[in-house]
This record gives sequence, C-alpha cells and structure tokens, in this order.
Amino acid sequence: MRSALLIAGAGLAVALSALQLVQVRHQNLAAFMHIQQLAGEHDRLNEQWGKLLVEQATWTVRRVESRARAELGMHNPPPDAVHYLLLRPATRVAAAGAQP
Repeated sequence: MRSALLIAGAGLAVALSALQLVQVRHQNLAAFMHIQQLAGEHDRLNEQWGKLLVEQATWTVRRVESRARAELGMHNPPPDAVHYLLLRPATRVAAAGAQP
C-alpha cells in the first residue's frame, strides 16, 4: 500500500512537472514572438525617424531661404554674375636645412 502511494505520488509529481514544462515553453514562445514583433516595429520606427530627419533638414533649408528672401532681400545671383575660382593643390615648401 505504501509503495503504491509513493508510485502514485511520484507519477503525480512527474505529470505536474510535465504540465509546468509545457506552460513555461508556451510562455517562452509567446515572449519570443512578442520580441520579434517589437523588433519589427523598432525597424519600422527607425526608418520613419530617418525620413523625419531628412524632412526636418529640408524644411530648415527652405525656412532659412524664405526668411533670407523676405527679411533680408537676398536672392540668387544671375548665372553671368557667378565666378568660379580654380585652386591648385598646395605645394610643399621644404624647411630650411630639412632633408626630403
């Protein structure tokens, strides 16, 4: 009788452990799926953030340009008023007494 109770108790303990294992594995899978979903949302939000930074930079340039025109009377010069300077690369000047 006593050995039958021990075997029944051990069987119940094994069954409860198995149910607990199934529950923990299910929770881990649900957590992993949630992490994957959040990672996808993170990527989407990073992409949107990059687009917003580009848009902000564009609006800043436009705002500066419009204020320069309105408040300071600035404008783009005509093409014939633009002059380009061609610069040569700097040449090295050897210090006095220095060996090349």
